[in-house]
Amino acid sequence: MERIVAEKTGPPGLAADMARRMFSGDADPFVRWWYIQGYFEGEDFGRRDFTICFFSLRLADDAGPSGEAIRSPGAMYLCSVVDAATGVHHREVRVDASLHNWYLRQLDTFPDRLGVSRYVSDTIRREIEEHGLYPPINCPPTTMETEKTPFSVTWDDARITFLDEEIIITFHDPTHGEMMSCALIPQVPFTDLSSIAPSGAIGMEYVTCPRLKLNGVAGGAPVSGEAWCDYQSGGTEWFLTEQEETGCIETDGRPCYHPLGWDWCGIQLDDGRCLMLMHRRNLRSKETVSTFCILFSEDGTAEWHPRITARPIRTWESPRTHIHYPVKWEFAIPAIDAILHFSPATDQQEIEIIGMDGGLWEGSGSVTGKIGEEGVSGRGQLELCGYGFIADVADFVGRFEGKINERLEQLFPREIDEAWCASLFGETQPILDYTPFTETISRPVWDLLSRGGKHWRPIFGILIADAVGVRSTEETEKLFVMTELLHSAALIIDDIEDESLLRRGDTTIHQRYGTDIAINAASTLYFFPQSIVSSCPDLTPDQKHDVLRLMTNTSLRAHLGQGQDIYWSRNLSPAALTTWREGHLDEQILQMYAYKTASATEGVAELACILQDVTPETRAACLRFGRTMGIGFQIIDDVLNFSGDEKWGKVAGEDLRNGKPTYVILRALDLLDRDRSDRLTAILCTPELRMQDVVLQEGIDLVRASGALEDCSGEAIRHIEAEWAAFSRRIPPSPGKLMLRVICANLVNMAYEV
Repeated sequence: MERIVAEKTGPPGLAADMARRMFSGDADPFVRWWYIQGYFEGEDFGRRDFTICFFSLRLADDAGPSGEAIRSPGAMYLCSVVDAATGVHHREVRVDASLHNWYLRQLDTFPDRLGVSRYVSDTIRREIEEHGLYPPINCPPTTMETEKTPFSVTWDDARITFLDEEIIITFHDPTHGEMMSCALIPQVPFTDLSSIAPSGAIGMEYVTCPRLKLNGVAGGAPVSGEAWCDYQSGGTEWFLTEQEETGCIETDGRPCYHPLGWDWCGIQLDDGRCLMLMHRRNLRSKETVSTFCILFSEDGTAEWHPRITARPIRTWESPRTHIHYPVKWEFAIPAIDAILHFSPATDQQEIEIIGMDGGLWEGSGSVTGKIGEEGVSGRGQLELCGYGFIADVADFVGRFEGKINERLEQLFPREIDEAWCASLFGETQPILDYTPFTETISRPVWDLLSRGGKHWRPIFGILIADAVGVRSTEETEKLFVMTELLHSAALIIDDIEDESLLRRGDTTIHQRYGTDIAINAASTLYFFPQSIVSSCPDLTPDQKHDVLRLMTNTSLRAHLGQGQDIYWSRNLSPAALTTWREGHLDEQILQMYAYKTASATEGVAELACILQDVTPETRAACLRFGRTMGIGFQIIDDVLNFSGDEKWGKVAGEDLRNGKPTYVILRALDLLDRDRSDRLTAILCTPELRMQDVVLQEGIDLVRASGALEDCSGEAIRHIEAEWAAFSRRIPPSPGKLMLRVICANLVNMAYEV
């Protein structure tokens, strides 16, 4: 087993050559960062765990007049403090103007360089440009400064100063609004990891001191504790790995890259030893790129061990960014026969950051386990980077899939039994056999639910609730997820009324189980959500009344819209269509969409407003946006009805076959010349024609050739963008708002398989 022992850099203290390397001059690398984490406490002062980190970047921009890359400085500062007694976590993120502006420009290159969706990168850039950053990220007019006498980094009230025998840190504790100032005295030598690691194993220069004694003052009170200090510098190798086959577009002969993430754990054992564990991951392929362990003896001697296994034990979902972080881990280091377990002090230790990642998890915890036959314990610090990376909208939607399915299971069982009936009716039911309930209700319902779909309605609701400030709980999430049950009921009934054959790529429920069972199962789903609302512990009596009223109104609007849809289909003829078009049928169809489809999105927007009790102006903006989103979604659904894409889980041209004068078909009639418009009218209005596959395909080809698909798609997106601008003026920046815009901008792809 490979084992490399480092040479010591000298007696405890900061050697002068280390300081000079940390503050290099003209040959500054792409990135440098100074990282200190630890804890402090006092007699009258509860324990707090902290992290501060300064980032300095030399930002390559467009080439200058002589062709060389112009490099300008940029900086970022992170500060995180956790009150160990209360679990309260506060963080601060500063991004200077240079880094902010450079990053927005770089977003334009990500589709080509990293293979990410242009929908995602463009939308993130536009939202930040138009509406700014969200807390705790701020962009102050100041920036980080470095000095060489003494060696220091400073950004306003935050500072790290490197002296011969100690490091002085000063920062504002956002947990209690106090200033923290203390001296860190190295208890072991600094170690240059590049001197012990094989070439290329780390990817950058890395200097560390894993144990420092802390003494100082916090809020005027004396404190003491321990800390860990790292310095890293280098190029992009730490963040990117070159790929031969990536799916991204190579331009100008330059390579494509996959971004890298990492799981880092620094451990200070009670017996005086320390460990550094690293697990680096390819964020696109999800594969492990490299691992290593460094074991520091009590005197600081460092041993390099290249192989570890890192196994996540438990995942926590951030209520702000919905990123899933594996916060509890098991680490195995075979070379030293070690098994170590990290458990977080508190789950909420996320730090939101600018960019495609959205956030990182940087937090303290405890470590237990064994090395050889010896039991060990100590303090640990875990850093998780890259779990929020979004290559495309599917990455973001995927964050919700497990949670929504879990909530659906909690709401509606796959097998109906005595306990579920008792939970609804409040008493044990005199029923001996629950099989009929399962076979005629649960089974067909879960047949449909198990076919997937994007769950975009509950996602839309959860995100708009995030945007207006609703505190997410399991019970409030159920309220938004119940829209999936109501939507499933509508799909079952729609398929019966439309005589549809396929739904989400499989046989429709009434075709498989019979119309009687399908109607009864759908009716159950219509009534059941009232029970969810009535028993929700997180709603006040007034809120329950408002939500039940909302559900009734939403259902009524949806059925009125369905009535319009049925009327036009049942009474369709060339003469009637001419009369209706003279009476602005296209505008009436949009009204029908507002009732039939947009009632759901407008409804979840109103539900969010009920939960948060927003101002009337904000409420109106949310409802308008929800309505516009629903109408736009239905238009896109009409467009995709003529799609030949295999992702479309229904029969192509089904609207035309069923004689539905949709918005897209009406637009095609307007755009085609008279002869072809008359031919499409004849196909639409004549069942004998449209039921013939050859003639149906002719009609599909006419719609595709008319330009209506592109025209209507563009119109839907323009309306949503215009309404977003009005909505955005009422809603402050937040992760939920940013991702809501990403979802809306990717409306076309979201419409598949709904």
